[in-house]
Amino acid sequence: MAGVERVLIVGAGMAGLALATALRRAGLVPDIIERADRFPVDGAGIYLVGNAMRALERLGVADTIRQSGAEIPTQTISSETGRRIVQVDTASVWSGCGPCIGARRTDLLSALAGGLGTISPRFSTTLTAIDQNTDTAKVHFDDGSTQDYDLVIGADGIRSSVRAMAFGGTEPRFCGQVAWRFLTRCPASVTSWSLFVGKSRAFLIIPVGQGTAYCYAD
Repeated sequence: MAGVERVLIVGAGMAGLALATALRRAGLVPDIIERADRFPVDGAGIYLVGNAMRALERLGVADTIRQSGAEIPTQTISSETGRRIVQVDTASVWSGCGPCIGARRTDLLSALAGGLGTISPRFSTTLTAIDQNTDTAKVHFDDGSTQDYDLVIGADGIRSSVRAMAFGGTEPRFCGQVAWRFLTRCPASVTSWSLFVGKSRAFLIIPVGQGTAYCYAD
């Protein structure tokens, strides 16, 4: 990234932490701000397929995720009555990348935060304006301070303040889908990614390690 030294990442969620770790490993030390007073804990679980684990390997945190999560050997789609429709061998599909892992989102965030080294996010901090110049951007923070950056990156979710300031406000649109996500004790019979589908509805259960399963229903 020639000519880029001062980088601001807005948002200390999964994307912001992964990017900060990648930049640190490339020799840059970005600033990170987060509107919440701690690392975000939204969400319940996540399914990391082989290319995601390959990326986490390059960030140096894949081993941590393997230890806390659960390896997923197959993906099975069944009818709402339990009749198997198809089963995919994930090891053969993703053999060129890495294993597929089910993980709790908090464990993933913790692993990514561990890759920050000496970088320390500023919590309870937001930006109020961005003044873009030819080569730099002056960022105004909610405490009244300002700072110049070569690059400002919005990793602050679907209601991104960075996107709104740079391109104008665009609110998310409700598309008619409602979903529930939760963690629960993993049944002994559930050992892999298992999806049950019916008319206009679905239920997914994935082991995520430590005797826990991630469930998704819509």
